[in-house]
Amino acid sequence: MPKKPIFLTVADDLVPCAYAALDYLNGLGYRVKVEKADASAPFATTMTATRMSTTMHVDVCGTIDLGRVKDWVAYGKSTGRDTRLVLCMPAEVVISTAQEDALRKLGVGMFRCGAGVIETILPNDLALNVELPALPPNLREALGLAYEKKQRGEWRECFEEACNALEEEARRYLKHWSKSRRIKVMQKGRPAQLTTSEINGFSIGGLAKWFAVIVSPTSLDTAIQQVLSAVNDDRVERTHRRRAKRTETRLRQNVGRHMWHIFNVMKQMKK
Repeated sequence: MPKKPIFLTVADDLVPCAYAALDYLNGLGYRVKVEKADASAPFATTMTATRMSTTMHVDVCGTIDLGRVKDWVAYGKSTGRDTRLVLCMPAEVVISTAQEDALRKLGVGMFRCGAGVIETILPNDLALNVELPALPPNLREALGLAYEKKQRGEWRECFEEACNALEEEARRYLKHWSKSRRIKVMQKGRPAQLTTSEINGFSIGGLAKWFAVIVSPTSLDTAIQQVLSAVNDDRVERTHRRRAKRTETRLRQNVGRHMWHIFNVMKQMKK
């Protein structure tokens, strides 16, 4: 059985909490290093946990020092990669609603240790600077899940859900206007009508292809084609090569623009 690490910077009464958090992180598949020194960081956290592209720093503490937290958040925002900060405290320690609200606003998570470990606040990717527009009532059903993922710090899953919503809405739009006979596409050099069964089989890439050959497209037809084409490469990479470093790098660069593009075109389709 592996020997448990010794925590040199954790107060004696907090050591059981530290071990509980360590076991919890190991159980989630993180590789955990204890009190890892980093000369670029404002201070060394109790644990540094890595899994795929995410690095989570867990600081075991008995009280919340917001000044210390803010310094670490500023550092996290400067790293350029998925960096998260979690405070870990015993369940019996009382913290105020104002303190919880401050942590949520900063994007900092919270573990509470009692009989087990409970994540009471989910941490955000501090280095990701993406703000989404307010969700109007007519888009809540379509994009609500994507927004929920973003609020939980799951920005990659947010993008995936938004792509799913875009695909469904673009397919519905194409079926409606094909049935009305307004939309015809160029096929083998002549205008043709797409059938419902054909449209049901189109992926985002397939939809982009057919929107691009609509005869006499409207401005909205063109806008839909542009967003389908814009998100397709990153959606395919995320689906099939999500662990690749290139996939992560590209998606971090593009996700904010993609989300706004999806939002704007879906707002027009839902009018």
